[in-house]
Amino acid sequence: MKIWIDLANAPHVLFFHPIIRNFRDRGHVVHITMRRFNQTVELSQSYGIEGTVIGKHGGRSNVSKLVNLFKRTRQLVSFAKGLGIDLAVSHNSYTHTLAGRLVGARVGTLMDYEGQPTKLWSP
Repeated sequence: MKIWIDLANAPHVLFFHPIIRNFRDRGHVVHITMRRFNQTVELSQSYGIEGTVIGKHGGRSNVSKLVNLFKRTRQLVSFAKGLGIDLAVSHNSYTHTLAGRLVGARVGTLMDYEGQPTKLWSP
């Protein structure tokens, strides 16, 4: 299986590190993308997680966050197109959820707070 994991924030590195290792130990191909935000890239490197850096934080205003949502989604789709991704997994990454859907992958995203609007995107 081809699995795509997006690390959008530093705590995601700690959460996904053992999961990535487990997937690879089971013979799955794991593609990693990460966002330049809150030491995510540096922490990934310190844990030996190699991946493709795509995008950065959208800023403080809602408008810039919305613009960034579409920009990073487009960048993620460009990365994943043609890879034959079976499963896209992230923690509360709107951009990754959209991109995963757009490349035809099954999408799993974990949420740790109530009232998330992404539940509307689920089948």
